Amino acid sequence: MRERAGLVAEVARRVAEQQRAARRLAGLQIADGPDEAIAEALAEVRQATLRVEEAEEHLAAHDVAANGTGGRT
Repeated sequence: MRERAGLVAEVARRVAEQQRAARRLAGLQIADGPDEAIAEALAEVRQATLRVEEAEEHLAAHDVAANGTGGRT
């Protein structure tokens, strides 16, 4: 159960990171920031999204291993 709690916390951390990156990107777009900065911020959002997906996959794999159904343990 602790391992699952840690995986859930990791998903939450990565989602928060993704949200921060998205807010930065939105701020640059609203302010009509430099194209290079917007491109970098967009890449940050994409990377953060991949990290969220990776964390979610680890959590799902843990759940499947724990009970064979992918449901909660």
